[in-house]
Amino acid sequence: MNPAQLETLVASLAASLQQLSPDARSIAMNGEAGDAVATLAAAGGGHNINVQPLLDAWRTYAGRKPDGDPCPDITEQCASSECRNLSTQFAALINGTGGFALTLDQKSTPEWGAKLREYLAALAAWKCSDDPSECFHAKGQFYSELFELAPNNPDRDLLLRSLLAWLEQNSYQHDHRVEWFYPVNTLLVHAFADPHGMRAAIDAMLNSPDPVISFYARLEQLLPRPIEKTVGLL
Repeated sequence: MNPAQLETLVASLAASLQQLSPDARSIAMNGEAGDAVATLAAAGGGHNINVQPLLDAWRTYAGRKPDGDPCPDITEQCASSECRNLSTQFAALINGTGGFALTLDQKSTPEWGAKLREYLAALAAWKCSDDPSECFHAKGQFYSELFELAPNNPDRDLLLRSLLAWLEQNSYQHDHRVEWFYPVNTLLVHAFADPHGMRAAIDAMLNSPDPVISFYARLEQLLPRPIEKTVGLL
C-alpha cells in the first residue's frame, strides 16, 4: 500500500474497533491480534501516520468483556481512608448505572470533564503521610487507568500534565528510583506515540525541572524507540 492507502486502513480499523463488542473466541485471540495491531501501527508510524487512534481503539476493545457482562472492578484495593475515598470517586468516573462502563460519548461531556478535574484536585491533595508506598502505587494506578479510559480530547492532555506535575514533585524518587521511573517511562511512551495530539505534554517533559524526566524526553526525541517495542506499555 502507498501511505495514503495505509492511512485509510488505519483509520478504518480504528473506527471498526470502536463499534465491536468481543465474544469469548475473540478474547482468546487477543494476543495474536494485538501483535498484528502493533505491526500495523509500526508501519503507519514509519510513514508519519497518526496511529494513536488505532492504539486507543485497540486498548478499549481488548479491555472489554463480552456483551452483557458488567465492567470489572478496576479500582485499587486500599488500606487508608484517603485511598478508599479516592477509589469510590474513581469508580464514579468510569462506571454508570448497574456497574457498566460509561460510554465514550458519556465521557466526552462537560459534566464528565468537570468531575475529572474535581477528582484530579482530590488526587493531588492526597499527601501520602500514612503509607508513602501505598500512596505512590495507588496514585500511579489511578492516573494510568484514567488515561486508558479518558476520551482523546483536552481532558486527557490535562490528565497527562497532572501526572507529570505529581512525578516532578515526588520524594519517592530518591529511595525508589526504579519504581518512580516506571510511570515516567509510560508517560513518555504515551506522549511520543501521539506527537501531534500530545504536543503540550511533550513540551512540558522536555522543559521539566526534573533533570531525569527532561533527559529521557530529549533522548526519546533524538532516538525514538520503535513503536512495536513500546506498544506493550500503552
